Amino acid sequence: MYYRELGRQDMITFKVLKGAVVGSMPRRSWWKPVSTNEMQFFSQIWTHFQGCFTTNGQLIGAAGLFLNPAECAHDAYAVGLDPETTAIIGHCMVLSSFRGRGISLKLVDALMLRAQMTTEKKDLLLPTSPDNLAMVRCAKKLGMKTVPYDPDHPPKTIYFKFPL
Repeated sequence: MYYRELGRQDMITFKVLKGAVVGSMPRRSWWKPVSTNEMQFFSQIWTHFQGCFTTNGQLIGAAGLFLNPAECAHDAYAVGLDPETTAIIGHCMVLSSFRGRGISLKLVDALMLRAQMTTEKKDLLLPTSPDNLAMVRCAKKLGMKTVPYDPDHPPKTIYFKFPL
C-alpha cells in the first residue's frame, strides 16, 4: 500500500470509494454530508485529501482536511471555536475489506501534519459519532482530546480537538 495526496485526477475513483463505503456503513448517520461542492474537494484553498492505494492503484481509503471557514463553521461554533482559525478532518473512509489495518490512523496522521503547516489555523477538529469506535480510537491514539460536553445531554457528535 502507498499513500499520497489526492488531486482532481482522482475524482472518479474518489466517488467510487465514497459510494462503496457509505453503502457498507453500519449506521448511515455516521456519514456527515458537507456543503462544499465536490469539485472543490480538490482545491488547495478548500481541502486536502489524502488517499491510500493498493499496489495495483486501487483507492481503498481517503480522508479530508477542510480549511474553508464556511465548511468549518457549524462544527467550530458547536464547540466555541472561530471557523476562521479552525480546520476539520472528515470524510475518513476505508473499504470494509481493508479495515482494521491502521489505514485511517495513517490518513488522519498525515492530515494532522498538513494542518500544522497552515499558519492561519489554530485548532483542528475531528467530529465523529460516539458510536464510531474506530474513529474514536484513532483520534485518541493520535493525541486528540475530547471537547467537553454536558454529560446529561450526550451529543450526537463527539468532537476531538488538537491544537495546531
